[in-house]
Amino acid sequence: MKLFEKLRSLLRGLYYLFFRPYKGFIKEEQIIKGKYYSKESPLKRIDETTIIVMIDGRSIHGGLTDRLRGITTIYQYCKQKGLNFKLNYVYPFKLQDYLAPNSYNWIIEEKDISYNSEQTAVVVLNDYQLDVSLHRFYLGSVICKNQGKQIHLYTNTYFLDKKFSASFDEMFQPTAPLLAAIEYNQKQIGNKFIAMVFRFQQLLGDFKEEGYKILSDNEQGALIKKCIGEVKELHDERHPNKIILVTSDSGRFLQEITKQLDYVRIIPGNVVHMDHTANAASDTFMKSFEDMLLLSKADKIYLLQTGDMYHSGFAKRAAMINKKTYEEVVF
Repeated sequence: MKLFEKLRSLLRGLYYLFFRPYKGFIKEEQIIKGKYYSKESPLKRIDETTIIVMIDGRSIHGGLTDRLRGITTIYQYCKQKGLNFKLNYVYPFKLQDYLAPNSYNWIIEEKDISYNSEQTAVVVLNDYQLDVSLHRFYLGSVICKNQGKQIHLYTNTYFLDKKFSASFDEMFQPTAPLLAAIEYNQKQIGNKFIAMVFRFQQLLGDFKEEGYKILSDNEQGALIKKCIGEVKELHDERHPNKIILVTSDSGRFLQEITKQLDYVRIIPGNVVHMDHTANAASDTFMKSFEDMLLLSKADKIYLLQTGDMYHSGFAKRAAMINKKTYEEVVF
């Protein structure tokens, strides 16, 4: 069955690549035909072919770690190919408010971005549209045809995922406010801990993510009880006497688990989905970065999943930052 699904995905991808008029996806056509790109837009100075990863709200970008895997993969690709790489991360916040450039300066100013259709090419490269095994080929073909232009890339690709840790380290360092928040919370948690991650989406009714169901009150109570029971079992059987950092998209679940288990620690604050929340306060967005970077300091990270809970990549990506042990528990 897996072989059949893989073959179907590849054939679908090849259809998109070779048989559609735009050699791409409808989202690319929509962006190109939108109000931003035209032959009349001001020309900008472009000294070399430049790949700009665009996180600007004109497409679905995914959650934080979906965005970061695309960014780091394209950075590594550009590094290998000797291409100029920049990142325009401005939706729903500026990334440099939380993560600053480290050894590579990826920032590009808005005034330096061209929206002249003669100087740019738009590429949408997501795993849910095109099989990842075809991403490098598609991107390479676009670059070959658009030498000397800006290539505006909307992507969550991960075809160079093995380089994620190195790329993340070269690209990013926490800003002073984020670093202070991490250090404060780590003092509350301690230096030796394990971590467990729960992703409920809208199941518990306290997290906005359009298109997903909300359980009844009784079902919500049963799910919370089952998840807390699994944390207790893992703690007692595998990690007695260990502090457990628990992160989740449900504030209700976090409040309930800290009432019942005295060895559980949480990071205060609310979590939001970045594609569905445009006007949250800066400390709300900071919570996602705190969660991710504190998870990366754990001795081991678990993703726990049951029923209709979401198989999130957040825990795995956090583990990859510092190459920590990661395990998925389905119960």
